[in-house]
Amino acid sequence: CSRGAGSPFVTLLVWAAIVVGAASLVQGIAWLVGFEFDILAHGRGGSATLLAISITSLIWLMSRTRRPAAEFGLAVDDRWIGQIGAGFATGSVFAASWFGFLVTAGVVGQRGDIAWWEWFRAAGSGLAVFVVAFCSELIFRGYLLTLFRERHGAVVAAVISSLLFSFAIFFVVFLIRALSARLG
Repeated sequence: CSRGAGSPFVTLLVWAAIVVGAASLVQGIAWLVGFEFDILAHGRGGSATLLAISITSLIWLMSRTRRPAAEFGLAVDDRWIGQIGAGFATGSVFAASWFGFLVTAGVVGQRGDIAWWEWFRAAGSGLAVFVVAFCSELIFRGYLLTLFRERHGAVVAAVISSLLFSFAIFFVVFLIRALSARLG
């Protein structure tokens, strides 16, 4: 792929096909050799493997376009410390407010019998959220928004990438629930 070649939709479909194909291959090999492994499961490395496949294929596709990293939102300017601090503070306030609301509403609470290793598992899951958030920003606001903006303008690009993000989240959640119901 050269710079500017290929439709953003085609690029997105190629990326999805690579992820589905590689994930299916990994799952098939695991089943053939007799491993109890489910690439869609949150435990036993399934979701981590799927995330690694997704990130690796995305980076490979991005490198094939021969664009500077700044075009994907990966540029660091002189204000980066303040921007990271403001983003972290905003996210922390929102997360604390949401969690406080959930506790007040009685939706969540603290059990007294939580083992120490469960805290580490929860922390690991929490750190994985940052990786997923970074990847989704890179895909939807970096890569796709840039490609659509070049072809259709800023407003259309924002609308299309937002709709694709919403569809992707809905599709992934629906697919995981459907497969879990069938397999479980």
